[in-house]
Amino acid sequence: MNRAYLRFPSGRTFLISEDISELREGKRPIFVFWNEETLKANFEIATRTPLPECYCYFAPPTKLGLKNITKREGIFRVILCNSKDAKDCLGSGVKACGEEAEGRLTHFILSDEHAKPGSPVVEFTDNLCPRFFVNALDGDYPVSLSPFSFTSVPFPLAEADEIGLLSLGDEAEFSLAYLEKGKITVSPDYGELAGFYEIEEMDRLVNSVMGHLQYRNVTVLREFSNFSLTSNYIRRFAHARTVDHLHSHLAAVMFDNGFNDEKGIGIVYDGESQGENDLVQGGEILYGRPGEFETVARWSPVPLPGGEIANVEPWRIALAVLRESTRKDLNELSIPLVEKLREKQGERYVFDAINNGDISYSLSSSMRHIVAAVGELLDFEEQTWDFNYFENQMDKDVIEDYAGEHYPVSVKTEEDLLILNTFDLFRGIVQDLFTQAVPENLVYKTFFGILSATVAVVETLSKKFRTKDVFLSGEFFRHPHFVEIFHSALTGKGFRVHVHRTLPVDDSGISVGQLIQYWFMKKREKASLQ
Repeated sequence: MNRAYLRFPSGRTFLISEDISELREGKRPIFVFWNEETLKANFEIATRTPLPECYCYFAPPTKLGLKNITKREGIFRVILCNSKDAKDCLGSGVKACGEEAEGRLTHFILSDEHAKPGSPVVEFTDNLCPRFFVNALDGDYPVSLSPFSFTSVPFPLAEADEIGLLSLGDEAEFSLAYLEKGKITVSPDYGELAGFYEIEEMDRLVNSVMGHLQYRNVTVLREFSNFSLTSNYIRRFAHARTVDHLHSHLAAVMFDNGFNDEKGIGIVYDGESQGENDLVQGGEILYGRPGEFETVARWSPVPLPGGEIANVEPWRIALAVLRESTRKDLNELSIPLVEKLREKQGERYVFDAINNGDISYSLSSSMRHIVAAVGELLDFEEQTWDFNYFENQMDKDVIEDYAGEHYPVSVKTEEDLLILNTFDLFRGIVQDLFTQAVPENLVYKTFFGILSATVAVVETLSKKFRTKDVFLSGEFFRHPHFVEIFHSALTGKGFRVHVHRTLPVDDSGISVGQLIQYWFMKKREKASLQ
């Protein structure tokens, strides 16, 4: 198969591949299908009506898809391109790969890569669906921006002559957004900023959403971060401001549901982001309205031995949590994770350092870190390059019928902040492992422990703040079973539960949330001075 590429209106170029094994390490595959029947045979998409002609979706593979296409489990990006124009254009790209490929491919794979000199590049002129969806709550639930197309979000609250706001979003799921004249222009999802971005490249990206490079009077928004790849670039703007990551998530879902001035409770369970006090956050419950939020509850932080490396070696988190929750010498714990790590020569020195308290660490309330540590206890992986690995596994395994069993989680109050005791989950798991319980069965008790504790805290906060409106946001809720079970449990208690409707729930939507949050912050500051 010859190397050929597709270039989309966003300017992004993708290599066309036949087999997932052809993709370079770290590249996220996008599976493109010509017809709905083949797509549904290979991926679990349960819709009651026929899919649109062009449709972008997040879905796990079927047994057939796992065997023949993905070669591994997980949730993947898939596209149905069934319109004549799309098939003609995409077909030209496949044809450029060779007559043999054109004649037999029922699908192909796109990988985000620059075109090699001399390779054929086919221009795709149509705008594909700007968002990826999953099936949840009897409808299409927006998960992520797509990497193909620009889109816009009406923002009629902004005055026509108001100065522009530019948001740089989240660097792990990088997108740009620009607010001007009552409209937010949103870029595609550019993926992770894996290396230093040159000023010229950032200029190109910024110009793609602003339509100009006139920086005077433009305010640029960014996240709290001790190290940012865009720091040098931001210096060319006269006005730069920081916006809290979790506030951006909650502002987006509240605006998406028309809650601009009414207050509510927001459950923001997410990956890792930097808070104002150097705490890695992502397991918080907030209260307020766009532009005006406060943290009112949080899962107690878990240690991250070695800092960032714990993201790819989350067994470090599990060991540190075991040490903290049991207060025992790790060598005395006869559970599978500890026994496996003791036998590994390469990990032994880290094992001893954690056990003896001789390693530096940061603290994290991130739900992703909590779930990853649980996953390592139950199913040890030496390295976890897919940061969603354990969340994907839990989402696949969780079944609502198991809601009767869960690990109890205690809650205490610290300076008006409710703290959910994360370590209670791990003490429950360890106790079950001591009794030789099947590790896979403990996933249910863990998930419903998180759910039950969250619902109990929301009930307490509801009485305190006299509100029944609850909002779900953050990357934890990109998983369809998670959002459905939380939604069911909360509505069963009489809450009005609101989820993302058009804006994506994951970090690719942070750029839009930053604009919304900052605009309302300035509006409320102005009102307080009058």
